[in-house]
Amino acid sequence: MPFFTEPDEALDYLYHLLNDNKGELGLRYVGYSDERLLPEYPAVVVSYATPVEREIYATRQFRLGWDIQLVVYHARMTATHKERTREDMQLAAAVRNKLHEDKTLGGSVIFGFVRSERPGIIADEQGQATIGTMLIWSAESRDIF
Repeated sequence: MPFFTEPDEALDYLYHLLNDNKGELGLRYVGYSDERLLPEYPAVVVSYATPVEREIYATRQFRLGWDIQLVVYHARMTATHKERTREDMQLAAAVRNKLHEDKTLGGSVIFGFVRSERPGIIADEQGQATIGTMLIWSAESRDIF
């Protein structure tokens, strides 16, 4: 199987991976790219985060690198802060662990991993605050030219 050469290929793979396993992960909804309306919580939105980094790697090969952003929306505001914080961390960890089960996406990338996890408060377009965690999944691939 050839390596992914475009970030949307990895984006689609991660979206389907999380959507197919959302019950196991404790997610109610998985969104794609710039979706703004989330019908159910907890949710995760998978989107393309940064430009492709491309450099000459070997004879007739580029080394490709890109990041996929995953925002986990934890909207369970009825629990106590202590309970909610623990549940939020566990949900973000479950998503990270699912992504780390196969760091090559079935052989489609050289290596991919969650390099950053940042909890915080995310405001939507109406100014409504949601507790969330942003995960950045980074991957390296090759493209033959």
